[in-house]
Amino acid sequence: MANAICSNERTETNMRPSPILNHIHPAYLPLVETYAESVPDFLEPFFSSPALLRLKGVGQNCGTEFCQYYEYRAAFSRLDHSLGVALIVWNFSKDPKASLSGLFHDISHTVFSHVGDFLLGDAENQESAELHTRDILEGDAVIPKELAKLGLSVADVEDYARFPLADNPGPKLSADRLEYTLSTGVSLGTRTIQEIRAFYASLVTVETEGESLAFDDPETAEKFALLSIENDAGCFSSYESVSAMAFLAEILRRLADAGEISTNELYALQDRECAERFERSNDAEIRRMWEFFKNLGNYRILRYPRKTDGFLVSSKCKKRFIDPLVSVAGKGFPIRVSEYSEAFRDARDYHLGRKEEWIDVGYRG
Repeated sequence: MANAICSNERTETNMRPSPILNHIHPAYLPLVETYAESVPDFLEPFFSSPALLRLKGVGQNCGTEFCQYYEYRAAFSRLDHSLGVALIVWNFSKDPKASLSGLFHDISHTVFSHVGDFLLGDAENQESAELHTRDILEGDAVIPKELAKLGLSVADVEDYARFPLADNPGPKLSADRLEYTLSTGVSLGTRTIQEIRAFYASLVTVETEGESLAFDDPETAEKFALLSIENDAGCFSSYESVSAMAFLAEILRRLADAGEISTNELYALQDRECAERFERSNDAEIRRMWEFFKNLGNYRILRYPRKTDGFLVSSKCKKRFIDPLVSVAGKGFPIRVSEYSEAFRDARDYHLGRKEEWIDVGYRG
């Protein structure tokens, strides 16, 4: 497959001008317009935060845009995604506290995002990236004082799981899962912006314990649920993504062992800065591994691990899919897609039933 395409052509927008949009990928602007009528003014001061702006250089695709597995129409950043989550929460709640918790939810991601989870041995849960949120928020030069102006503290916004609209246990629907499902459809080119807007227009708020979003149309909900599995099977937990993230984690580990990156720098560097560390490493093996990764586009599957001088990766990792609620006026309590869609149940069960296999990317040490 060809490498990622990252267009710099700015998309026309009818949204009220905001300095925030200068930090957002041009191809993401139609999504911004979809998520909210305008960017609320209270978000603007936070976009001078060093910790938040770092996310502009941390890719949403966990380093896979540096290799040859995927052809992205646009490689969005964690900053794009974080703004999207904040806008979705704002659109449905008008709660600054909840919206800001969405804005900050990825602020403690490591370089190459979830690659850090693989590095820390957390490939199946992928929650280690959230461990340092409070420390990073409190240590930032901008965020605490701007929160104080709003009558808020770091404690008010450090945990977006306090707001079911922003985050909740999977496979429920939340603003976070909603955003990356929709934006991945745009990034991979599998869905048009018109299709994305149709999904979004079908959303309503519900008063259900632990969940605040639902669809008002069973067919649209089913299509969205199937898209969530399509994204996961084809991208998030695919053999391509798992092998790429695991291989990147191994390069990071070697860089750390060589004393060329510190633990603190994992949470401070941007992807491109770390790539430059690989390229100028004093360790020839690290440089060779990085060159191999940039050309990585093939793999083979082994049913069982075997002794090899190569690099084998387990296919086990976090599975992401969404089984949203459907709330139709006059039809009583909301129900989940899995309660009426055989197509979704079949796709879900097949996806979750995949057994552990071993991925050989062809690297020989």
